[in-house]
Amino acid sequence: MASLVFENKVKAWEKSRLEVRKYISDPQFAEQDGYFSEVEQMAFGGSFKKKELDERIMQLKPFARGIANKDPKLSGALNLFLSLCETLYGNGDFEAVARRLKLASDLLEIARDERARPSGGGNARRITEEDAARWDVLANGLWTKVRGYEKAVFDFLCVLFYVAEVRRDNPSANLRSLMLFANQISAKDAILAGEIQRFAGLADKYVKNGKMGEFRQSLRTRSTYLRLEELCRQIDLDIRKKEDERRRAEEREAKEREKRRRIEAEERARRERAERFRKRMRHRIKVVLGMAAVVLAVVLGVRYFDMARMDTKFDEQMAVGDRWLAEKDYGRAVAEYRKALQIDSGRAEEVNGKEAYVQSVMRAEFGMLLDELRTILKADRNRFNDDSGQRLDRMLEIFPEDEAAQRYQRMRERQQKGRRKY
Repeated sequence: MASLVFENKVKAWEKSRLEVRKYISDPQFAEQDGYFSEVEQMAFGGSFKKKELDERIMQLKPFARGIANKDPKLSGALNLFLSLCETLYGNGDFEAVARRLKLASDLLEIARDERARPSGGGNARRITEEDAARWDVLANGLWTKVRGYEKAVFDFLCVLFYVAEVRRDNPSANLRSLMLFANQISAKDAILAGEIQRFAGLADKYVKNGKMGEFRQSLRTRSTYLRLEELCRQIDLDIRKKEDERRRAEEREAKEREKRRRIEAEERARRERAERFRKRMRHRIKVVLGMAAVVLAVVLGVRYFDMARMDTKFDEQMAVGDRWLAEKDYGRAVAEYRKALQIDSGRAEEVNGKEAYVQSVMRAEFGMLLDELRTILKADRNRFNDDSGQRLDRMLEIFPEDEAAQRYQRMRERQQKGRRKY
């Protein structure tokens, strides 16, 4: 019977093995993970050779030293594991103690299968069929049990998809994850952990030995597996549909975002143009009104004393004309000025000057409106909108017979007829 010290070494070996498995499955350690798996499977293999073990240890020890600063947990666990391997491997009591303590069940299962595999082709087929029968029962049982564990569902389905040829991605990483998950829940649910280990161990066996085709052929003689295979295909179809729907939804959302961004940019540009236009208008109006005020002040100042005896009614009538001028109603302003001339015909020069000034203001405003109309039409590809239409209407009010105003009026009428047609 093995001593207590020996049993403690076996327990320490199993603990360090699981610790290494937890960390070495990282994709960046893929090569070392393969060496570690080989050392694991040498534990109870009938073809164990000390030379091969020494070679793998010589490959893994430098790796353990190299990651001591970066990953001290993996480094320490791997060093302890390798040291115990040198002590335990080849010892006749090693396997017996592991079985009695129920340790390394996945490795013991693989070793049992290797020993039971004879050289004859018929016996090999029989073993494959037996493995398929056990795996079929495990897969169907785990189908419902594993759903309660979110961390294991994805890996479990990936293995099923590969075995059922629904997808062709190699499930080695998923099998390692399932083994790690089984180790994590072994204390809480030993039965489920054992089933997952056996399920993953059998699948891993045929992934590595290249006989997955024979394994699948044996499975397809079982109605329960065929039902499971059909479910896998349906789930895969549903997953792909959801992925397509998600991708289309993301594309639609991206298009909507781009559309909103474009509309916002156009609206922002429109507001900026409108604001610039309002500023120009305010400035020009101030200039025009300022000029009008200056001219009026000069005229009134020069002729103040001469106008001392001017009839009050003439002043009032001229003021009426000035008010209409300030409101940009040029026709009424001229009419009121002419009424003032009827009151005092001796001041015709002043009235004529007022009318001439009105004409200059009209030309200034008309010129400004014409420039703005051309700018807006150029920006809108010569299509009339509210802004350009308002400016044309004002131009027609000021100089209805002007050639440019008439030309743009005809252009607008053609556009309006075209819109009514469609």
